[in-house]
Amino acid sequence: MQTSLGELRSRVQSLADRLQVAQQQQEPDVQYQALLADQVEALRSALQQANTPETYRVAVVGSFKVGKSSFVNALCNVTKLVSVSTNPETAAVTTLRYSERPYANIRMITRGDWNAMREAYENDPRDPAAVRYAALLKKEMTSERAKADKAVDKGPVQVSRAELEQQLLSDESVVIRVDGGDWTDPKARRVFSNELMQYTSQSSSAHFFVDQLDVYVPVPFLREGIELIDTPGLDDPDRYRVRITEKLVEDVDVILFLTQSGKSYSQQDKDFITTQLRRGRLKHLMLIVTRCDETYENACKDAEDSDEEEPSFQDHLAKERKRLHAQINDTLDELLSDPQIRDDLGMYYLEKLLDIPINFTSADYYRKGNKEESKSPEAAKALLEQSGIEQLRDDLRNMLAKSERIERAKRTLSDALDRVIEKTRRMLVTRHESVSTEFNPDRVKAQLEQLDAALTSKLAMFESTIAEQVRLFRAGNEAISAATQLQIEKAGLLTREVVTREYELRDIQRHWKSRRYGGWGSLDDLQQKIANKIFPQVEQSLRNYIVRFNELLSRTRGDLERLEIALGEIEVTATVSGTAQAFGLIAVFDQSFQQKLADLEELVTLQRDGIVSRLDSFISNEVEANIDAARSRVSGEWGRGTTGRQNIHVTNFYSFLNREIQSQLEQYLRQSITAFVDSLSKKAELLYPELKHDLYEVIEDHRKAIESSLAARNEQQKDELLAYVSELVHDLKAETAH
Repeated sequence: MQTSLGELRSRVQSLADRLQVAQQQQEPDVQYQALLADQVEALRSALQQANTPETYRVAVVGSFKVGKSSFVNALCNVTKLVSVSTNPETAAVTTLRYSERPYANIRMITRGDWNAMREAYENDPRDPAAVRYAALLKKEMTSERAKADKAVDKGPVQVSRAELEQQLLSDESVVIRVDGGDWTDPKARRVFSNELMQYTSQSSSAHFFVDQLDVYVPVPFLREGIELIDTPGLDDPDRYRVRITEKLVEDVDVILFLTQSGKSYSQQDKDFITTQLRRGRLKHLMLIVTRCDETYENACKDAEDSDEEEPSFQDHLAKERKRLHAQINDTLDELLSDPQIRDDLGMYYLEKLLDIPINFTSADYYRKGNKEESKSPEAAKALLEQSGIEQLRDDLRNMLAKSERIERAKRTLSDALDRVIEKTRRMLVTRHESVSTEFNPDRVKAQLEQLDAALTSKLAMFESTIAEQVRLFRAGNEAISAATQLQIEKAGLLTREVVTREYELRDIQRHWKSRRYGGWGSLDDLQQKIANKIFPQVEQSLRNYIVRFNELLSRTRGDLERLEIALGEIEVTATVSGTAQAFGLIAVFDQSFQQKLADLEELVTLQRDGIVSRLDSFISNEVEANIDAARSRVSGEWGRGTTGRQNIHVTNFYSFLNREIQSQLEQYLRQSITAFVDSLSKKAELLYPELKHDLYEVIEDHRKAIESSLAARNEQQKDELLAYVSELVHDLKAETAH
């Protein structure tokens, strides 16, 4: 059975408290007080590093009309927990959390954010940053026309924009609380849902001001510490909301990525998956295929029309799985246009993409199955099984149990426990021997000096070997620097392709009147599009160095194995009076080396992922300033030949943009890769001093034990010291047995 994060925290805290009591109340020796204080500090530091909530954040992501709301309702086993409509009603992120008593907090956007949208609209009504404000104005105009035509308005009375701005905007954020009634009463649940819809429904102008909706409900599925986050659609025309979704998924434990059965991936779907691949987030992704009932019924109808045998539901899902894998291959084909990159990284990326778990679901089957339960249990069971909802819940729980965030925190605490227990136990056992055994102090000191000298001699040979390996590693890196520069230049050229295809051609084709009033030069998502295009080139360059670094570690491991044999010979020949057991140099060496290899592997992966994931944030503010100046020049063109002169300004701007982006990207990559390679060399160089430190600590423990045993103590003090040491060793053994 796995130990939970909470249990590990409790164990680390308990051990820290125990060692602190020993240090402050039981330990008579100043040297050992300091050593115990160091161990307490190490445990406290681990607790701080592992300070992460033990709740699980699960984001539901997908395009508009993919069935997100119906899916969330089915997953939570509630008829209408979130709104279901043919229109995109969710103007904000909705987070569902567990609470015995239902209520909701509706947080509005700030006045500053709203004013920024207004300014964007005034500069360019088609600016993606102004979509929300523009939609509100359009709704107002539609409402005014309806009144002018004396149309009958059966909906709620609409409040004016000025009144809404007065009521719902502030510098901080207005938060409106809605309380629910008895959750077991269906009528009370409907009332609660309807009250929320006053702020979330597209029929209400208030929904344009909502930034975040936090709903607290007594849903058993959420009781397991799960926060379910329903996000706006990836194809939402309001880029503000899409950016919220993209930012949010960077910090969740699992992404439930919804795609509709029988539908091809949209460009937004492909971009999203590519972004998660680049950011190393695919292990957090579950692919959820919705509305499988609809495509199955269509398949059965097609078979009937063709006078063929109807497929089974499982056969239909197998066909769907094959179709999805084909689309994944298509996504990879678009990503890996460079044949060399395809040869080197194609299989690596394909394996990652094909490892994404796929779950097939039907919210309709789930709803019908629940209705049938009282009438026909067998039919209900079949429908509920085909709905895939319960299987998804189980698969989700399994993925959450492996949450990278939780696992990292657990690893931090577990490693700290192991290190502190082993070091403290070794120190105490050595001390117990020294205090309880009669020996000649001078003779023991001389024997320790001999052991020290033998160890120093062996380590000096190893130090020169490591230094030579690092020198060869650095020299080899110089040899492949030309290939790296070529990859950097290729990445730079790809940026031009993205800018020209996605932005420049579109703006050249715009009408002169649109451009005069600022309707061009929207560089929305530019950096992300560039990052998703070039990251295979960058990863290839980094992998070349990582392969060489792993070869260095492999050679070093062989050298260390020879050193380990030499340490064994030292232990056999070294005799120290008053020591009943072996020094354990080999055990210390092996534990230390294995830990350092694991740390190195994790650090290298984190650094590589960091460079690749930050590819969407390298452009300077100078680009924004230049686009403003270019817009002014375009707006100033009047008279005959306006279109041609505007085109010159637009082309000149994009020429500048291409040069600037290519230059900044190449500079970023050179600096990042150089820093990465230097860090690999430094990590290799640190292997020796860190191992040396750990080995010499063993000898130092014996020296401290001898000095402590020479302190003037009467028999009672000696007995008290031995009792305290024995008790603490016993406590450490008990902790190890957990």
